[in-house]
Amino acid sequence: MSIKTKSIFIVVFYMTNAFYAKSQNDSVAFKKQQLFISAGVGFSGMKDNISEFRGGNETFFENTVDQKLVPYYYRFYYTSPVYNLNIDFKVSEKSSIGIAASYQYLKDVPIGIEMISPKLNYQGPNETVSRLNIAFRYLHSFGHYKNKRFESYWGLRLGISCWEDNLPIDNPQFKALVEQYGVDSHPELSHPSSDSPSFQFLGGLRFLATSHIALHLEIGLGTPYLAEAGVTYMLG
Repeated sequence: MSIKTKSIFIVVFYMTNAFYAKSQNDSVAFKKQQLFISAGVGFSGMKDNISEFRGGNETFFENTVDQKLVPYYYRFYYTSPVYNLNIDFKVSEKSSIGIAASYQYLKDVPIGIEMISPKLNYQGPNETVSRLNIAFRYLHSFGHYKNKRFESYWGLRLGISCWEDNLPIDNPQFKALVEQYGVDSHPELSHPSSDSPSFQFLGGLRFLATSHIALHLEIGLGTPYLAEAGVTYMLG
């Protein structure tokens, strides 16, 4: 074996051992972390929830003020992602408890003016419906694998969803529309502004990027998201 070949072999050998040692150190640090602060974004079925409350998002036909039948739609202009923040504290080697907050909103055409909006190509003020979910959650780890850089877990989340519905009743443009086209009353709520209990069963996966930073992916059944991904910062 030539000197050059031996040199390359030695360099590769030490680099491999150095990487393995770092991986082992990181995985040990991963298991020793006590506090997990995570933030991420996801998506949910919030729009479908609003559509169901409004009676569906199908096409209907209504008599307008000039007695012509025109189609109208339950139109949604924008649905935000679900913004999430979690703080979890490890209470045993495989279990943690924590608090979680999630926020999402959408903008739609208020009920009561959709029937004339196709004819007018309505671009006026929109209704904004938001949901803030505050909850406690419990996570249980299935364990670590793949050089102990991955961790899978399941969890339960119990909380309350605070709904808020902001209507453009006082907007001058909407008032002019009401006066001109004779809409009988102010718009109706797309969702009641109230609080409701929430429940979620979730499964997740963490990838250890460094001894203090991990990437996570969660899939949930229930409120407030169907899927979510983000970054977790871990403290010892």
